[in-house]
Amino acid sequence: DIARTTLADRSRSCLAWNLCLRHELLRLLDRFNQAGIPIIPLKGLYLADLLYEDPALRPTSDLDLLVKTQDVQASQQILEEAGCTKLADADQGAEYHVSYVTTDGRAGNVLIELHWALGESHVAGLDIEAIWRSAAPITWEDRTIWTMALPDLFLYTCLHAVKDGLASIRSLLDITLLLERYGQNLPWQELTQRVKQAR
Repeated sequence: DIARTTLADRSRSCLAWNLCLRHELLRLLDRFNQAGIPIIPLKGLYLADLLYEDPALRPTSDLDLLVKTQDVQASQQILEEAGCTKLADADQGAEYHVSYVTTDGRAGNVLIELHWALGESHVAGLDIEAIWRSAAPITWEDRTIWTMALPDLFLYTCLHAVKDGLASIRSLLDITLLLERYGQNLPWQELTQRVKQAR
């Protein structure tokens, strides 16, 4: 059966790439933890572990890392010391993150986006400082990461889906699984006001 074979091949490829990304993320987290820089892994591997029964079911293309604005310069230095190369200005493509790529070949040239905001300021006015104030550290894979408060995580997954024009099944599935697992704990009235304020 061609469909079954195709899906099996894609599943194996997804698993192999996710393992590659996980290895690279853990390597970088070691460096950020050593430097004492708080970091929030966005989407990707963290959501796969949080929401999916089998993390291999959630394909991820790159690593998105959120740091505080005052830590951007130090974070860039960490990435460069870890063997990552900053992409040329013409290839950056966004005003709220800077892109790097691994170049040592061990991880298959992983793209890393170092964020200090969650999107263009004219798209959504989410208060990044408030998000950091509500964030909390947890232990993940024996490393320290920071995680958004549940309402912030929900709003961010929605924002990311809208940026894709609501055309990404992956983003819509993230939202669906988040609502199925945590929807009863979300402060809906407060979220409504925040969405209106953020426009």
